[in-house]
Amino acid sequence: MNILPGTGGAARDYSLEVRSVTDTIDCHSPMCYEYNIPGEVTWWLIPAFSNNVAETCAVRPGCAYMVRLIAHPWDGHTSANLHVELDECVVGVCSCAHSPRLPAPVVSAETVTIQGEMFANVSWTLPLPSYPQRLPSAKLGKQSYIVSLGKQMVSDAHPSPWFANTITRHVDTDGFVSEGDTIRWLLLPVGDRSVERSDERSGERKKRMKSTAPKVKLLARVNLVDDRGCVGPAGNATAFDPDAPSTSNFSFGTYAILGALLGAWLMGAVFVLSARVVKRVLKSFRPAPVSAPLEPLSRRPAWFPLQLRT
Repeated sequence: MNILPGTGGAARDYSLEVRSVTDTIDCHSPMCYEYNIPGEVTWWLIPAFSNNVAETCAVRPGCAYMVRLIAHPWDGHTSANLHVELDECVVGVCSCAHSPRLPAPVVSAETVTIQGEMFANVSWTLPLPSYPQRLPSAKLGKQSYIVSLGKQMVSDAHPSPWFANTITRHVDTDGFVSEGDTIRWLLLPVGDRSVERSDERSGERKKRMKSTAPKVKLLARVNLVDDRGCVGPAGNATAFDPDAPSTSNFSFGTYAILGALLGAWLMGAVFVLSARVVKRVLKSFRPAPVSAPLEPLSRRPAWFPLQLRT
C-alpha cells in the first residue's frame, strides 16, 4: 500500500482496512486491519506477517478487495477508498481457487514405542483427483506434504472438537497431482518428556529422559501442497486414544513363542498322520495269505481219534 502525502496537516497515524469483495470460497477471509501506522510513512505491507492458516487475514490472487485508509485524528467520515482486483497470478504467486478440489490424503496412524519413547507412525497415500479436468492444468505438480499432530482441546461431546497443533513437518515430494502417490510414512514424537530417576547401579547420577503417554486424544493430519503453494483439504486419522480399549496385552516376544509352539505341534501332527497313511497304503498292497495245497483246512490233534459214521 503506497500512501501519498496529504494536502492538509500531517497525520498523527493511520489505520488500514482490507475487505474481500469477491463472493467465492477461496476469496473469503477475515478483514485485514492494521492500526498505529506511523504518520510519516508512505507505504505499508498488509498482511504484515504471512500465515498458512486458512482462517486468518490473507490477500489472494484472483480476488478483489476494498482498501480503506483512515488518517488520525479522524473526523468520522473522511477516508481514502480504493477498489483493487488482483490477477490470477501475481509475481509468481497464483490463485488457489482450485485448492478444495485437490485430493485429500488417505491417512492411517498408530503409536509405537522405540527405546522407551513414544512415536506416532503416520502413513498416507494420495488418491487420484475426483475431477482432474477442474484443476488448473493436467501438469499441476506436487510440492510437499504438511504432516501435523494435534492434541484434543475440546471433548468429543462438543459438535466441533478442536485439536491444537503440537508438531508439524514438511515432506518434499514430486510428480503430478493427477498421478496420485504411493504410500509414505513419517515418525512424529508423541510423549511428554520428563526426568527419570538417576542410575544408581553404576554409581553415576545421570538424568534420563522418560517419555509419558499423553492423556488426551491425538489426531494426525496430512495436507497436500501443490507447486503453486496451494494447500489442499486435510486427511485425518486418530493416532492415539487413551480411552480406547487395548486390543492385546501380549508383546512381540510372546507372539513369537506362541507361534513357535504352534508350528512344532503342527509338524508333529503332520508326522503322525503321514506315518499312518503310509502304513495303510503298504498294507493295501500286501497280498492276502493262502493255505498250502497239501495242508488240511483244519488241524486235529494226533491224539484225537477219528470217528467215522457207520
